[in-house]
Amino acid sequence: MKGAFLMSPCKRDIYINLPGRYRLPKGKVLKLKKYIYGLRQSAFHWHQLFAKWLANYGFENIDSDGVTWVKTDTNGSGSSNKLLLTVHVDDGLAACNDHEMYKTFLDALRKDFDLSDSGELTWLLGCKVEQSPMERG
Repeated sequence: MKGAFLMSPCKRDIYINLPGRYRLPKGKVLKLKKYIYGLRQSAFHWHQLFAKWLANYGFENIDSDGVTWVKTDTNGSGSSNKLLLTVHVDDGLAACNDHEMYKTFLDALRKDFDLSDSGELTWLLGCKVEQSPMERG
């Protein structure tokens, strides 16, 4: 699945012509192996692919829109750690109360998907976020 950034395998035959000035020989078209950016079906199939991955990894969807997920792990002392993830198209925000759980999740995600970790939250969906370093809130 690596390199599946917003592209999931096609479930039916889709043929396209090359865009712009590029030309194929007369009577030739391209058959897609993956849904590509710009197709109406792309976002839907990407969401299905990613939701399945999250469910297999142990996340539970907690909203009706399918954008907010939570994973709960109980550690040896009986307390539980939670990782909360919200995803909007290709932007995600994760919050976790255990750094090791978060790191393990990112490593697993990187095995199957191309991603970048921007570190502490400063921007999300075009909104600037400021955090108080003393209170971490």
